[in-house]
Amino acid sequence: MTLRRSILAFTGGMILVLALICSTFMCHMMMGTLSDLEEAYVHQKVDGTLFYLQEDLSSLKRAAEDWGHWNDTRDFVIGENDQYIQDNLNSWTLSGLDVDFMIYYDRSGNLFYSRAFNHATGEEVPAPGRLLSLAKDDPLIAHSSPEDGLTGIVSDPEGLLLVSSTTILDSHWKGPISGTFIVGRRLDGARAEGLARLSGIDLRMAATAPVGESEGTNSKTSLLIVKEDSDTLIATKTIDDVYGNPTVLLEAQVPREIRSRGLETIRRQVVGIFLASLLFGGLILLFLELSILMPLATITSSVEAIREQEKGQGSRIPTVGPAELATLAESINEMLDHLESYNQKLAMSEKRFRTIVDTAHDCIFIKDPKSRYVLVNPVMERIFQLPASKMLGERDEVFFSAETAARIREKDAGVLSGEPFVGEVSAHTRAGSSMTFHAVKVPLRDDRGQVTGICGIARDITDIKEAGVELLKRDRLLSASAAASYSLLVNYDIDQIIIDVLQLLGEAVEADRAYIFENQTVDGEVLMSQRYEWTKGEVEPQINNPVLQSLPYHPDSSTFYEIISRGRPYVGLVKDLPESERAYLAPQGIVSILIVPIFVEDRLWGFIGFDDCHRERFWSNGEISVLQVAAGSIGGAFIRSRTRADLVRAKGELQERIGEVEAKNAEMERFVYTVSHDLRSPLVTIQGFVGFLREDLSALDGDKIKIDLAMIEEAVLKMDHLLKDTLSLSRVGRVVNPPEEGSFGEIVHEALSQASGELRSRGIKVSLAEGWPRVRVDRLRVQEALTNLLDNSIKYMGDRPHPEIEVGWRPEGEETVFFVRDNGIGMDPDQWEKVFGLFYKIDPDSEGSGVGLAIVRRIIEVHGGRIWIESEEGRGTCVLFTLPTP
Repeated sequence: MTLRRSILAFTGGMILVLALICSTFMCHMMMGTLSDLEEAYVHQKVDGTLFYLQEDLSSLKRAAEDWGHWNDTRDFVIGENDQYIQDNLNSWTLSGLDVDFMIYYDRSGNLFYSRAFNHATGEEVPAPGRLLSLAKDDPLIAHSSPEDGLTGIVSDPEGLLLVSSTTILDSHWKGPISGTFIVGRRLDGARAEGLARLSGIDLRMAATAPVGESEGTNSKTSLLIVKEDSDTLIATKTIDDVYGNPTVLLEAQVPREIRSRGLETIRRQVVGIFLASLLFGGLILLFLELSILMPLATITSSVEAIREQEKGQGSRIPTVGPAELATLAESINEMLDHLESYNQKLAMSEKRFRTIVDTAHDCIFIKDPKSRYVLVNPVMERIFQLPASKMLGERDEVFFSAETAARIREKDAGVLSGEPFVGEVSAHTRAGSSMTFHAVKVPLRDDRGQVTGICGIARDITDIKEAGVELLKRDRLLSASAAASYSLLVNYDIDQIIIDVLQLLGEAVEADRAYIFENQTVDGEVLMSQRYEWTKGEVEPQINNPVLQSLPYHPDSSTFYEIISRGRPYVGLVKDLPESERAYLAPQGIVSILIVPIFVEDRLWGFIGFDDCHRERFWSNGEISVLQVAAGSIGGAFIRSRTRADLVRAKGELQERIGEVEAKNAEMERFVYTVSHDLRSPLVTIQGFVGFLREDLSALDGDKIKIDLAMIEEAVLKMDHLLKDTLSLSRVGRVVNPPEEGSFGEIVHEALSQASGELRSRGIKVSLAEGWPRVRVDRLRVQEALTNLLDNSIKYMGDRPHPEIEVGWRPEGEETVFFVRDNGIGMDPDQWEKVFGLFYKIDPDSEGSGVGLAIVRRIIEVHGGRIWIESEEGRGTCVLFTLPTP
């Protein structure tokens, strides 16, 4: 593209970009304003709907108060008005009041009478079932004063209901309260459509959850607005029911009329901006064309004509245009004069040396006094992969690093002073490679003996040098491999010796990082994890990088896995690897990588890897072959280590099993002793009273016979309880349910529901923690343990004036500790461990068999947890325990 076209295109493009930026900014600002207007419009519509709904509820409340505070209604509920139903409760009355049902409860909270009509058919229908079975403490009928009343929405299985309840009083609104009067309408589709017509939007109302499911909550939900499509907004809001629970969902569809009109306005403004920009841009481009671009095009065409001539001698550029362009033309003409002179000298030099230069096998070059190349031969083009045109007129910085170029200029300065140079030159190219030359440089002199440049010959001896270095490196690597193999054979601490081996091999191959990955199979998928690592100097270790643990081969490293599975090394530059593999390697700072597979018993066990984080390098075949031998030695070491570890583990497991058997035997002896001792007591009682029974039978004493039989029966029941508790304890750990993961708070609520009757009867306050952690346990067993702990807290609460039980949890290090704390009678420290014994009771005369805490301890220990007590006599007891968390 010509300069003329470039300037025109750039200027036009900038004008369009500015127009686009202005349009975008305006659109963004206008769209923000449209969004705010839309949101305000939706809020207005929804608030209007809620206002009409509140008006319906207010009319219901007025109807309820008119009928509830009426002598006839009061007499009807107390059974003194038999004509009330016939005179008042008919379809015409309910239709006139615009209500669907009326329900009466007496002063005891029992349903007295109900009647409902379907106004569309005129037929009597059943009243809503939810309102016919209200609990006596339900807020709808549990009124404590004549002024009490409740109006709102109720969620019924058949749909939503608008209800209002009030006390039944006389016509002067005075007590006593004779019952409760409930009147209501069904919030069905027809009534919702009526609300929609009043508010001017499409409306749908429904229950958010089944009846009773959200009871006990007290949340507030703001209006949520989402876009259904480009023409409609969906606004949803949760409305509290009569109980204060968010169980009613209001959903409104609002057309986006504001947005449509706003977008049309924005389109017109954008079109106007673009038209104005085009007009302004055209004027600017016309000015540039006439004052600058046309004269510049004349100069350019003249230069092109000179260039196309075979020699161009004598041709010059006309001076046209403004003063600046005329000066430019004169400067170009002066440059053409100098160029003709330079070309003549260059032609003479080339003719003198071309034959020798073109046929030589070494680098031949000539530099000017400023160390710029004025002649190079084809050998230099081949070595540096640059055409002569890119080298001529350049200094050594075009081929070598800044440090190497500085050393070459230092030697060139000596040659320019008249001293020839003969010697080796080690150079680093700009591409990062290293080269070695044997160079001869001599000064070039003119007829007066003045130095005018440098003539040099250089032979590339890099391969010879590298061959020597390669031999030294291979000898060092072989020595390191032999030392590593010996260490792996004579040492048993595989973890420590592997690190030493990685260091030996890493330093031998001059790597920045050496590491070992191990494979494992999970659910049929092969994963790799880093196990060992050695790093050099400032290189950042990756052993704790979570990304390198349980990393799947597939699909990102499928090619890598296929190569090493065949026993072949994986080697290359990270920049040339597939994108999926670079994503893991590049963040680690790796430039070059070599992976050698490790096989154990003909199976790919893992691999050993070497990273170079500073340079691009290629490992030689000799290095790779030695490292493959070292990988085989490492695989053999892992086989030996695993075999030895299996033997040690088997021995340890055997000792552990012996210890478990001994502990079980000791526990069995204590269990048998305790059971036999406690079971013998009821037997002694039975034996004694059997003797008494014989004597009383002989004397035919009926009263004493009954007493004897009652005592024998009591002893039998006691033995039955002891046997059941003993059986329950024996089943813990033997009869188990599959562990389930869930919130511990759910288990707490289930246990509290079982003890709720006793808690209410004793007036005990229960405090619960929040944010319960998740556990993985046998849910039924843990619930049983919690129930036993709650029963003990209730049983030993004493006569506290303000009894309280707290169930909570707290983190302690890596464990989660749960607790049940009460403010009961407490216990001495010497009882803390005894109470977990079988059949042990602090108070022998108390209820129960003394097995509860033994069962609790057994349940906790089967889950791998521990349990203990913190207590002080007279200040309550706290039972603490741990459970496994996911």
